[in-house]
Amino acid sequence: MHYDIVIVGGGAGGLELAARLGRALGPRQGRERVLLVDRFAFHIWKPTLHEVAA
Repeated sequence: MHYDIVIVGGGAGGLELAARLGRALGPRQGRERVLLVDRFAFHIWKPTLHEVAA
């Protein structure tokens, strides 16, 4: 399979980049294929863990 953009790392930075690309490219374009590669199949948003614990 062919991808136009490959993001390596699904941490906070990788997810932020994927979200910004989605907003920047928008549904109008829709032809770019983006792949986010990470070693885990899930993500824990660590910046908000202190809110969950409180």
